[in-house]
Amino acid sequence: MESAQQLDGLYVPALYDDLYNKDNTFKALKAKPGLPHRVKRASVTDLSRFRTRSTIMTPHTTFDRTFLIEVSRGCPHGCRFCAAGYVYRPPRFRPPGDLADCIREEKLSAAKIGLVGAAVSDLPGLEALCSTISGDGTEVSFSSLRADALTDGLLTQLKQNRVKTATIAPDAGSERMRVCINKGLSEKDILNAASKLVAAGIPNLKLYFMIGLPFETMQDIDAIIALCKNIKRAFLESSREKGRMGQITVSLSPFVPKPHTPFQWAPMEKVPVLKKKIKRIKQALGNVPNLTVQADVPRWAYIQALFSRGDRRVADILLAGRDHQWNWAKTFKSSDIDPDFYVHRRRDELEVFPWDFIDHGIRKSFLLTEYKKAQKGKRTRECNPDTCSLCGACPPPSQP
Repeated sequence: MESAQQLDGLYVPALYDDLYNKDNTFKALKAKPGLPHRVKRASVTDLSRFRTRSTIMTPHTTFDRTFLIEVSRGCPHGCRFCAAGYVYRPPRFRPPGDLADCIREEKLSAAKIGLVGAAVSDLPGLEALCSTISGDGTEVSFSSLRADALTDGLLTQLKQNRVKTATIAPDAGSERMRVCINKGLSEKDILNAASKLVAAGIPNLKLYFMIGLPFETMQDIDAIIALCKNIKRAFLESSREKGRMGQITVSLSPFVPKPHTPFQWAPMEKVPVLKKKIKRIKQALGNVPNLTVQADVPRWAYIQALFSRGDRRVADILLAGRDHQWNWAKTFKSSDIDPDFYVHRRRDELEVFPWDFIDHGIRKSFLLTEYKKAQKGKRTRECNPDTCSLCGACPPPSQP
């Protein structure tokens, strides 16, 4: 009790009571006397104070003997579906000098260095850091790189590190949808990236798209098909010069609304519609040589959305799922709770959310404005803590 009163970031559910309206929507979280009504997120302002990195090196993991080091937190691009871009605001980067010192200490025990972050390509001094790593033969890998950030220096690093597969995440097929989600990538950026990667000797390409995004139409699904074919043509032209043809893998993921994002008001697309969209894309691209389409299971995305958007009452569904050996059909049939109420319901602008008691520093009004801008097809500039305080995560810039 005393710790919950005095420490930021500490939430004890038993010390809060959940209240509901007659229509079953969430009303409020009532704190016990003396406790804060909102729990403030605990965050590190200066990442150089801590080294977040691998502590155990073993070949018995997915990353084998790769030393992972976190280079940043948050992301400045503000994609409206992405929790990391809002929950971890403002974006923070570790000083390249600190990263270089940390890496030098681990080079003897690691054959590969993995740079981890939501916006690795935005790290100041990234190319110089990669040169430091690979100068003595140590390989370097990236958790993510944006299509519009593939400089000649980074491409050289990818080539030197014998990278065989690179990933681009257009997320949407049409320019309209990429503006809607605030992706900030043009088709020209994406096609140039595909050509550059093949020209740099990287034979395989992965493309990530989301389906079921808010305000999406079947024309936007057809745009995914058209973009993949255009990428294949650019891919083929560059591959001919190399004398070999690699593989393109298209990955489709259903959109799941996430708390504390502009799309938290949006419903999730219904499973039959998602299946129809996946089928449409697979049929259109199924006969394209050297291209395969993979898709997440919409039903699993439905489960994810249920627990992403639910209140305390969905804990009963989780317990029932365990009792039914995770047979979700039996679980839902045995429950008095309608999961569609959480998954497919568009939230009212004034609705109180079960997660509103968590204070990330971002104004809910800002998120709602972003949601409305998505509907109107308007972009928002990238997050810059030095010049902007619109979302509330940063104090107003000091006046000269």
